[in-house]
Amino acid sequence: MQAAAEGEPVDAEGWDARLRSPLCSEEDRAAFARWWAEAPENAGAMENLHARISLLKGAARFDPRLRALTEKATVAAGERVRRRWKVAAAICIVGGVGVLALSTVSGLTGPVTVYRTAAGKQSTIQLEDGSEVVLNSKSELAVQYGIMTRSLTLKAGEAMFEVAHERRPFVVTVGSQEVVAVGTAFNIRTGPRDLEVTMVHGKVNVRPAVQAHGDQQVFSLVAGQRLVADHVNRSVTVTQSDAKVETAWLEGRVQFEDKPLAEAISEINRYTDHPISIADPSLQSLVVNGSFRTAQPENFVAALTSYYPIRAKITSAGDVELVRR
Repeated sequence: MQAAAEGEPVDAEGWDARLRSPLCSEEDRAAFARWWAEAPENAGAMENLHARISLLKGAARFDPRLRALTEKATVAAGERVRRRWKVAAAICIVGGVGVLALSTVSGLTGPVTVYRTAAGKQSTIQLEDGSEVVLNSKSELAVQYGIMTRSLTLKAGEAMFEVAHERRPFVVTVGSQEVVAVGTAFNIRTGPRDLEVTMVHGKVNVRPAVQAHGDQQVFSLVAGQRLVADHVNRSVTVTQSDAKVETAWLEGRVQFEDKPLAEAISEINRYTDHPISIADPSLQSLVVNGSFRTAQPENFVAALTSYYPIRAKITSAGDVELVRR
């Protein structure tokens, strides 16, 4: 974890006071975003603080003693943090109120919007902050924006994110991992056993979505890097990658370079309702090279049967089975 720069707050209370100050600058907001994304415990501390503030405001509506304490707590900006915690303590003493799990704990106040795409379809989504998301075929994305964070969940498929720069971190949750950005562009692909993050430009942090005791490893990615998190083997690898190849789907094609046949078929199956399968295990060792249109999976099958000892069988349901010729 990096040490705070001179004059920067070091905890959630300090950052909350800084962000509420009329003297808060864009540099301060950028520094807060870096602090927020640096470690899971930082985000958790800020969320817990806002949960307590929300609890205080709700309780003060019904108790004049708490309301008076709340008003006193906001008299002087320089005393904001110290007095807020005095009032929080008074809640426990005067009202006997415990800390509750509130729906506002994460600062998410807006509605959840879900976007889905069908097989062979793509969708470009313009978000309220100016960010843009392109959803690939058979994908699902949930979006919820709040005061402290821009929260998205990629539930299935693949998406390209072009993130508008602002103070709120842009957090994409995929399974057990979070990808945290401020202003950048990256591609996320999720599958049954792994997560892939490819950087186009800028920088993101990939970290566990659920906080646990002890140190949590955070992976920082820059342009030209690709992270693969294998959920089955519980491993994470970071390698150099060609973003143009990984994001070729934005142009309606997929590009394979020495790709195992099973993996190439899995990619093509994202774009069709009639999946291709390998019926003969002896074909598993074949590798595929070339560029194929996502809208024409039949051309992929035709190439396989032309250049490999493969024959395609069409089932009664219209699916494709590959056998050795």
